[in-house]
Amino acid sequence: MASNTTIRRADSTDAETIYRFICRLEGEDPTREEFDSIFLKNLEDPDCYYFIAEKNGQSVAFVGMQIQSVLHHTARIAEIIEMFVLPEHRGDGIGELLYWHTKDIAQERGCKFFEVACNNVRERALDFFSKMGFEKTHCKFTERL
Repeated sequence: MASNTTIRRADSTDAETIYRFICRLEGEDPTREEFDSIFLKNLEDPDCYYFIAEKNGQSVAFVGMQIQSVLHHTARIAEIIEMFVLPEHRGDGIGELLYWHTKDIAQERGCKFFEVACNNVRERALDFFSKMGFEKTHCKFTERL
């Protein structure tokens, strides 16, 4: 399972790794300049978290989470924004480690809700989040501008 796996907070030296993970997650390559600009800015935001999972010293997964106060919940919420596990490590329990790690932080920060949005084509991810206790309560629409 997830033995020999550690989770650590990402820093600026992880930009290349996370960029490659995002490219694989989305199936497209965002411009590196825009990626770096957003990533470095988000690292300074106390409500934005990025974590790297390492197995035997190799980066194998990451998760990004943001915390915000929203009117429709009248509360602070934490949302997993991005999550990626290398295909050869899926099923090893690494996603669960990242889930529990971010959920603990959400609870420590006083969040009343923990949310995730997931593309409908990622059936395995949808099953994972359902297994972890998330309920499908919303439908998210996206329009590219």
